[in-house]
Amino acid sequence: MTPLGAASPDAAGLLPPSVTGFPLDLWRGSGMGTLAPLISALDPSTSPVIQRLMLQMLLAEADAPLGVDAPGDFLSLRAGKLAALGAVDQALELTLRAGPDTPAAFATYFDLALLTDQTDAACERLAAAPHLAPGYPARIFCLARAGDWQAAATTLESAAFLGALGEREADLLALFLSPELAEELAPPPVPRRPSPLDVRLYEALGEPIAPADLPPGHAVRDLGGDAGWRAQIEAAERLSALGAIDPARLFGIYAERQASASGGLWERVKGAQALDRALDDGDDAGTARALERLWPLMQAVRLDGALARHAAPRLLNAGLTGAARDTAITIGLLSGAYESAAAQLRTGERSFAAALARGEADAMRAAAKTPLETAIARGFSAPALPTALEQLRIENKLGEVILRAAALYLAGQTGDPREAADAIATFRAVGLEDVARRAGLELLLLDRGA
Repeated sequence: MTPLGAASPDAAGLLPPSVTGFPLDLWRGSGMGTLAPLISALDPSTSPVIQRLMLQMLLAEADAPLGVDAPGDFLSLRAGKLAALGAVDQALELTLRAGPDTPAAFATYFDLALLTDQTDAACERLAAAPHLAPGYPARIFCLARAGDWQAAATTLESAAFLGALGEREADLLALFLSPELAEELAPPPVPRRPSPLDVRLYEALGEPIAPADLPPGHAVRDLGGDAGWRAQIEAAERLSALGAIDPARLFGIYAERQASASGGLWERVKGAQALDRALDDGDDAGTARALERLWPLMQAVRLDGALARHAAPRLLNAGLTGAARDTAITIGLLSGAYESAAAQLRTGERSFAAALARGEADAMRAAAKTPLETAIARGFSAPALPTALEQLRIENKLGEVILRAAALYLAGQTGDPREAADAIATFRAVGLEDVARRAGLELLLLDRGA
């Protein structure tokens, strides 16, 4: 039950309809029970275009779906998915915008605050509203952070006596409060999916969990550089590959100092520095050399989308020739400047890609030579959505239609391209023409494999 006229935290967003183009009833026609598994299961890590689409949808201002059990549940679902995609800062801002004033919203906020080193602020909120506590571990941790070790120990003893804590949690918190117990009590095994609080507690015990063993959202803590430049680069690359941070941040971190070694990420650091330097100096020959060196390195770790967003306009304006020009046009076609890139193609050159960038269905059909090109062209020629998705659209379930189309596209990206073609047709039918073209170009130009 919700009082009439009361603002729902589940409708909060950082992006208004004027920015996203999504209507306020984006989710309204679907049920929470349907949307929750769809959102949770969608993994856009292989597709820059679906990454951007997902972020926009999750951050959009829109009415809550049907069947939300408690206020804040849908907000928590969205914020949790954003964090899983590495977009922790955006998730935290979204939660604060809505107000972490319900148990579900506060539990999400608490995790996000730990990920972004805003622990003191979260514990202060908890002290002011203890009824929002997401569990005994959070209460105990915050009491200890505030210096009230006696209250923390008493709360731990009470919770253990009541059976409110598992054995692992109780042992971990006991070691946190009394490090001297380490002589008789070994740290419990790290859970398969450690929470942000688990991570902080193991750190406090001198048993930090390796970043590679943690979900992407935990990488945000290394972006500041406190753990060293290499850890900072690794975090920025991991988050950039997911589209969670602006590529300018990655390239800014690349540029901070000289590479101290060779191989691996250091080659990407050197290549990125050489490319930016040559572009800044207007050195076309240097740009060509750096681009041909860097592009395959970025493709190998799925940072091609980040490079395209960062450098496409400058590369298209450089006076490149030969193979470097071809690479620059490919990068341009993978960026928001895809129409400008297509305009640089000569008559008859890469005719299918040029027609796709312009959204010209007839020209695509005429230029298609491979099964993949034929499938993409069909996506732009299809007169209607797949039957199941058309029915959802009739039922005013726009958000669900887009999510299912995104899942269809991702399946087609590594499987049957006809599924991706159906997704492209759906994007176009619901007014996402830019998404459709960029998805088609991505399918054509990025090799994501099976």
